[in-house]
Amino acid sequence: MSSRELRRLEEALEYQRMYEERVKSAASNIRDYFSDKRPVFGLVLGSGLGDLAEKIENARVISYGDIPYFPTPTVEGHDGKLFIGEIASVP
Repeated sequence: MSSRELRRLEEALEYQRMYEERVKSAASNIRDYFSDKRPVFGLVLGSGLGDLAEKIENARVISYGDIPYFPTPTVEGHDGKLFIGEIASVP
């Protein structure tokens, strides 16, 4: 293995380690913010499904910008918010 290949492998492993740490940090922040809520299922809504978010009952909302390492949406009209609540009394 050449030194260049070894360096690329080391960089890939470091990227993976940092990625996993960032995901854990974001997940921990979300759990802490919504510590009293335990969702049973989740929905990822596209840019055209924002009306459904308005139907979430007892919703708590956090901006993506308040979640460490969470990606910022680039789609025009995307609010960049995470909602946790209930739909038809299901958390």
